[in-house]
Amino acid sequence: MVAHQPRTKNDETVTIPIFKVPMKECLHRKFILDGEIVDCERFNPSLINKGTSIYEVVRTINGKVLFARDHLLRLEQSARLAGQDIWHTLDSLQVMISHLPALNGIMDGNIKLVYNYNPDRHNTFLAYFVTHHYPDNEQYKKGVSLHTYCFTRTDPHKKVWRPEHRALVRKYITEHNLYEVLLTDELNRVTEASKANIFFISGDEVLTPPLELVLPGITRKYILEICNNLGIPLKEEVIYLDQLTSFDAAFITGTSPKVLPVARLNDCSFNVNQRILRRLMNEYDMLIERALKSHGGSVRTGS
Repeated sequence: MVAHQPRTKNDETVTIPIFKVPMKECLHRKFILDGEIVDCERFNPSLINKGTSIYEVVRTINGKVLFARDHLLRLEQSARLAGQDIWHTLDSLQVMISHLPALNGIMDGNIKLVYNYNPDRHNTFLAYFVTHHYPDNEQYKKGVSLHTYCFTRTDPHKKVWRPEHRALVRKYITEHNLYEVLLTDELNRVTEASKANIFFISGDEVLTPPLELVLPGITRKYILEICNNLGIPLKEEVIYLDQLTSFDAAFITGTSPKVLPVARLNDCSFNVNQRILRRLMNEYDMLIERALKSHGGSVRTGS
């Protein structure tokens, strides 16, 4: 069927840490390995941890893969930037991942797609459910806490699996009771969160780091389009650590958090009820509804 990091006091707005125990990589009953349906008990972490793994994570809602085409195009671009090819058409990939919710009896969750390139054995494709951490209603209402964390992605447009880095970030998040970390580089430039993009609001203007410094997030793309359609001024420009106190509001965007207010970043507090922030949250939720009605695909933000 399927072919360093500064320490600050914990913020009371965050009630629980994201990570508490070591996570199982492949969840539920079935995953796809080189086009075959396989029991999750057969999953071996070496399939993604050895060699080079290019990956993408998509979200399923009511059994539909949200913005599937956008994610698959980014997966193809990541492989190309890594000097590799993918050996499926985008259409066949979309068909494969569309079967996973029914195969596992899971309608809502995150699916990871991995192309692994290993010189010691044949290259491999995998698709499987992974642990997700969606914000709860309280976090959308009161916002979450972040710390800055110094790490430079040498090629941010390429999604490469780095398990050692991921483990260090997870440990830091757990120890400091955070929702996420905001990455900064050696020049004290703010870039992006470990799994999300960052936006700031100053007055009526939205600001975000320029594309050359960050992963081109799918949610980020749609927020840019929404701002353009609503006539909300938006700038993509370099943002430095010493500018953080000048902003009124902040939010992160991503597959799991969608549009999530930031209440605190290091010692900076932000207005989680800022008017533009709340409007963008609502507009993005409506965009998701339209996308799901069109079978999860890309949609025009003005439609």
